[in-house]
Amino acid sequence: MKQQTILASVLALLLAFCAGSAGAATSGDYTYLPADGMTAELISYSGSESEVIIPAALDGYTLIHIGPGAFTANKTLTAVTIPEGAVSIETATFSECENLTSVSLPSSLKSIEKNAFFWCTSLRSISLPSGVTSIGKHAFYHCDSLTSLTIPAGVTSIGEEAFAYCGALTLTVTQGSYAEAYAQENGIPFVYAP
Repeated sequence: MKQQTILASVLALLLAFCAGSAGAATSGDYTYLPADGMTAELISYSGSESEVIIPAALDGYTLIHIGPGAFTANKTLTAVTIPEGAVSIETATFSECENLTSVSLPSSLKSIEKNAFFWCTSLRSISLPSGVTSIGKHAFYHCDSLTSLTIPAGVTSIGEEAFAYCGALTLTVTQGSYAEAYAQENGIPFVYAP
């Protein structure tokens, strides 16, 4: 009975993925899913470049979401620039990109979802824009090389173990902020922003 339940769950996920990918289009090394005639979600990258600058638009569609798993386990990626206009980095977008060292984020970014940078063990440089309000569960889990990160004062949600196994990390937080309380509750070293 348990195996049937697991099989049914796997089939449901597969069908949901296939339905979600219907209507996907390709532009160069990028596959995207148009949303409303003007915007799109990047759903995969098939290129082999080590330094990637994601375009702000593909075939006239503005990229607003960098989709789930779009770069997962990409072993050649060392640096990525996310375009202005993107508002979210979705679940596991860069998960297990073990050679990724730097990420440039746009000022338009609002959320970093769960597992977004999970196990990016070489990640050293990332600066969160002031508009970010939420950081998901395990977002920076096991980012061993990350030594400092400033959490914007407007962040009102940080998921469970967002910075677990980031042994070298010290957060910079605003005094009295949600990020300060989170750091204290989770035993994460922090300093106050000037």
